[in-house]
Amino acid sequence: MKGVEDLNTLHDLYKKIEETRQKMYEAYKNDPQSPEVLAISQTLDDLLNKLERLKREKTQDGN
Repeated sequence: MKGVEDLNTLHDLYKKIEETRQKMYEAYKNDPQSPEVLAISQTLDDLLNKLERLKREKTQDGN
């Protein structure tokens, strides 16, 4: 059931993106100049890029 796996992967990725976004907001509120904010932002960018790749692959597969 590849379709179910894709949904779980996308669901998990959306969840991880939201968790990371919230973590970044909290770090920013504590200290906007913190290197932690940049590190979390880069992690969030990586997750968003992965989501975009998965969505593009899904579209190219015709699903």
